[in-house]
Amino acid sequence: MYFMIKKNNINSNNFIMVLFWLLFAFFSAYEGYLPSGIGGLTRYIIIVWVIYMALILKRKMLKVTYPQFAMIIWLFYYLCSIGWSKNVGQAKVYIFTISLMVLVYIMTQYFSYTGDMIKTILVIYKYISCSLALLSVFFYTYIGAGTRRVLYIFDMYMDPNNQVAILSIGSGLCLLGILSGSYIKRLIDLSGYLVSVYSIFQCGSRSGIVILAIQIIIVMLFWHPQNNNIFKEIIKWIIIVFSGIIAIYFLSQYISGDVIDRLFGRGNLKFTDGTEREERWDIGIKYFLSSPVFGNGWGSFECHNTFLTMLVDVGIFGNIFFYYIIIRTFCKAINGRYIYALMLLLSGLVPSFFIGAQNKRFFWSAIILASIIVDCKKEKNIND
Repeated sequence: MYFMIKKNNINSNNFIMVLFWLLFAFFSAYEGYLPSGIGGLTRYIIIVWVIYMALILKRKMLKVTYPQFAMIIWLFYYLCSIGWSKNVGQAKVYIFTISLMVLVYIMTQYFSYTGDMIKTILVIYKYISCSLALLSVFFYTYIGAGTRRVLYIFDMYMDPNNQVAILSIGSGLCLLGILSGSYIKRLIDLSGYLVSVYSIFQCGSRSGIVILAIQIIIVMLFWHPQNNNIFKEIIKWIIIVFSGIIAIYFLSQYISGDVIDRLFGRGNLKFTDGTEREERWDIGIKYFLSSPVFGNGWGSFECHNTFLTMLVDVGIFGNIFFYYIIIRTFCKAINGRYIYALMLLLSGLVPSFFIGAQNKRFFWSAIILASIIVDCKKEKNIND
């Protein structure tokens, strides 16, 4: 087995790979709304995708990188922890999905990606996310005592926090799109951003506000302006900020008062929280402290916080390998100022602090795509 950071130079730029990315992104966003027979196709699409990539990689001298090795060890330890888990049934719910996503992470890392290929993948994710936001404007239902408005199609709706996580991909990518390109493209991205923000607010999820704020901070800290004229850049940002304030005020006029009250903790709806998240966090911390090093086993307790749940399951030792991948990707994105990688990574990870996302496609998509941008690209700059 070889260990090195340099990637194998296997081109990913072909129609079939783009098609698999398209199918994966679409079903990841919409599988919760589709009838079980159709929505369940996602796992089979992933299996076929993994097999296709394996056939391309067949008979090639593959080098296992440190992140891939860390992911393998993390999954192996997670599987071993089932042996001392007191709730194996919960582990069975996640085991297949997580194992498949680990395979996708490992396999996609073996390919090199041109800037155009990465842009194509990001455009796919952006417009699929925005399509969900647009649909939620017209087809919706209220849940949680009327405090949360979610997309409702085919007699189904998604958990608001999960919907926010998917919508945040579109809001983040559209926000970056507003800052570059032709005026028509910027106008399209501005429209997509406003619709995404509106739909995120309608979900009544406080995590949505946190995500939107972080996305703006990312742009302010890491965006490389194409115009070197500082005065023009300042004027542009003043216009953007004031336009944003006006747009938010305008959109707020069309958001239910109960949703606003829940978002900002006002009135009788101040403590509305159907998930009992704080109580679960307290219990989760007690579970973690009972076995902090090696964990209590996969499925021991769902904390409504992905990273706390992982600590409960496999402790500090098991999570060292997973955290290594996250921290490494994050640091490389900051050092290289890969703003798209940062936007994707944080847009996927931040919602995970408020829900159990270890088996969610948006969580794994964020990690996979951010890793591809910082590790597998052929061209250094994809920000144009």
